[in-house]
Amino acid sequence: MLAGRNRSSGFLFYLSIRNNYMKLIDILKKQIHKLLREAVATLHAKQQFEERFLYNRIMSVGLEIETGKYEEVGTYKIDDFIIQEIEKRFKIIIQKSFPKNKSYAIKLLDIPIDPNEIQYFQSDKKHLYQNKQLYKNPFVFLNDAIHDSNGNCVYVIIRHGEIVTTMLVKNYSKISPDKMAVDFVIKDWNLIIQNKVR
Repeated sequence: MLAGRNRSSGFLFYLSIRNNYMKLIDILKKQIHKLLREAVATLHAKQQFEERFLYNRIMSVGLEIETGKYEEVGTYKIDDFIIQEIEKRFKIIIQKSFPKNKSYAIKLLDIPIDPNEIQYFQSDKKHLYQNKQLYKNPFVFLNDAIHDSNGNCVYVIIRHGEIVTTMLVKNYSKISPDKMAVDFVIKDWNLIIQNKVR
């Protein structure tokens, strides 16, 4: 009788250990899957960033003649210092820790466009394009492959604590959480440096 009880309690103890082990394995699998998913997302964002800004110094520029409608006027070479500064700030963002239950649009940098340094497709129209009475909006970079990413400042989007994309945004348009589809828009880089994002 006693031996039967010992076998029964031993079997229950074995089941308890096995169940706890399986739960631990399941937790580890989920954590590994989550880490891999986040790593892939960060890698994709990094590759996207490099393709858009590091390997493509000469970009198309144009003017927004109507809301969402652009006229391409020429090309512009982004200054090496600007590229280096964008890359430095992007790396800082990667190393920062952000709350996983909030999303952010973080401004990295404005990219100045000197109208006199644009390589115009039609040089005889240079002064026409620079006429503020005809074209009130400033020049912006045009990304033909990503039609919703035209602008003159660089933003990164953070979701679940990770960078999911980089994008160009027009600095003369209203940049709000609703428009960027995030919880918070951060335009002040000092908030990032001082770790004041919560």
